[in-house]
Amino acid sequence: MELLRTITTDVLAASAAAPLEQQPACKTRPRTSGPSPAEILAAKIEHDILRVTRAAVRGLVVSVTPRSVTLSGRCSSYYQKQLAQHAALPLVGDTPLVNEIEVG
Repeated sequence: MELLRTITTDVLAASAAAPLEQQPACKTRPRTSGPSPAEILAAKIEHDILRVTRAAVRGLVVSVTPRSVTLSGRCSSYYQKQLAQHAALPLVGDTPLVNEIEVG
């Protein structure tokens, strides 16, 4: 117990004696603010499309820009393509929706 007390005292004394400039700086990761509003919107649209079409759109990608929202991927029927578009429409508001989902 006495040895532990001596080591602890020595370590505390050494760190207190060193000026702040010589002490190592605390390195932390830069703070991230989380996903952007565009990423959140894209995730919501993707989730709704996959839910409504029962995951019938393969390789679905939702791209959100300030000027438009673009859907891309593949499905087996025009009906599924239309379902995907109608699932996205309530979420995009007045932003133009471009449906580039390929049928085949």
